Amino acid sequence: MRLHPFAAILLGLSLLSPPVMADTVWLRNGDILSGVVRLLDSGKVLLETDHSGTVSILVRTIQTMETSSPMIVRQQAWGGSYRVHLRPAEPGKVALVDEGEPFVVELSSLYRMMPERGTLEDWMWTGHLDLSFDLEQAESNIDDRDLTLVNNLRYDRWRQRFAAEYNRKTKDEKRTKDNYQLSYTVDYFLGERLFWQGQAQYLRDEVEAVSQRRTLGTGPGVQLWDNEVGALSLAALVNHDAYHFKEANPSESASLSVKWDYSRFLSAKTISLFNRGEVGLPLGGAVSEKLYVQLGLRFKVTSWATLNLKTEWDRVSGNAGDVNARRYTLGFGVAW
Repeated sequence: MRLHPFAAILLGLSLLSPPVMADTVWLRNGDILSGVVRLLDSGKVLLETDHSGTVSILVRTIQTMETSSPMIVRQQAWGGSYRVHLRPAEPGKVALVDEGEPFVVELSSLYRMMPERGTLEDWMWTGHLDLSFDLEQAESNIDDRDLTLVNNLRYDRWRQRFAAEYNRKTKDEKRTKDNYQLSYTVDYFLGERLFWQGQAQYLRDEVEAVSQRRTLGTGPGVQLWDNEVGALSLAALVNHDAYHFKEANPSESASLSVKWDYSRFLSAKTISLFNRGEVGLPLGGAVSEKLYVQLGLRFKVTSWATLNLKTEWDRVSGNAGDVNARRYTLGFGVAW
């Protein structure tokens, strides 16, 4: 395919110049932006810059672009993806380069694009702090608040997650919910996808029949995928559980459980869908079933402020007391 003179000049310069670890976006208004392309999705390009953080650029305002590292490109929603470098082409187009001749396509034809990366990262720290309110509040004398802190840290082959949550609900000045819980999870990656997980959980409840829960567990897991669009991991664990009841003797037992952690970014990372949980089968003891599921949406308002809508289901069944709590909350918070 014959290149436009403008594109030929840019492509020639890019091939002759020494490589630099930066991506370049040329806009139709003449501006030139430099940074790292993190994602192309929903008609927008997310460019991480040193001076302005991550900026969102409409694809229709881009003249052409270039990347310094391989990108994974998909041109159709359900089509295949391929690994290429992007090189400048004539206005409104881009040249996709693999090991052969450049293939020029319309920028608008790109359905999704993201950097090529492995599961292991040298360093990554993310998290959020949320204050939520129960959506079931129908009376002015009900006060229900939930405070959640989550920190995720990844370094080399290690991935750690620490979460703390406090929930208190009163109705007519009487407590109907009052609990806090702490959890810590650590993964060590044996390879690109397989990891070994350890977990510790503690919950203290002043109202429910099960007043305390403690869990220590370990087992293998697999990271099915983890990229700029989303992630999914599964783990199978062997646990030691301890329960304290308000009206019965404490109970300890082993259990088998399956955990999952799913996240999916939508609309160029302005919305994220998350679903995580654990279903367990106790092997004896006073508890016969345990289940925890969380499902929600997080909306990005600014670079740091978020709104979230989520539902949670916490279920423990046993002959000494049951817990079967469902909650629907709306909240706001900060993310990093």
